[in-house]
Amino acid sequence: MAQGSKPGPVYLTITETSLPSAFDVIEEEEGVTHRKPDRPFKPISHEIKHESGSFVHTIKRDADVEICLRASAAATNNPMRFVLLLEEMGDEEDADSNTPPVIAVDAHLSSMAAHLNRIESDMRKIQREADLSKERDSVYHARTDAMNKATTFWPIVHVCILLATGFTQANHIVQFFKKRRII
Repeated sequence: MAQGSKPGPVYLTITETSLPSAFDVIEEEEGVTHRKPDRPFKPISHEIKHESGSFVHTIKRDADVEICLRASAAATNNPMRFVLLLEEMGDEEDADSNTPPVIAVDAHLSSMAAHLNRIESDMRKIQREADLSKERDSVYHARTDAMNKATTFWPIVHVCILLATGFTQANHIVQFFKKRRII
């Protein structure tokens, strides 16, 4: 970087995309909506002012999260390197409980108790991931069912149209021959 030049701002933007539930997909296909649609998430931007630090972002619902770093000073002749370490924290119910956080466990409990707490926390994370996968699977299943119904319905409609067209054509040809007294 040239002397005297000040690097431009660096922004971290987090965008959440709400995941549709199985009920939303089924209601959308049926054209019936019983619930108010969720408000769209607004992107959250933070200016990074220091070379290192941490940032905490809480996600209230199941969502896909996209993280974007924008650095105006970054270019091919001035590359910038960023390191993102993502850590999934416990639920609010975990924070409200009387159990100490995993970081401070070593000071209060034995090493074995710290390992058990960390395993329990990991199990809760795995359970949440399994629930999310189950929800996504049910959405996929609902869409596959709808597609299967469409693929069996449309060929039947096409065959019926073809039969009706063929019958009409044959009827017109018979009437034409009768009119001309060929038959």
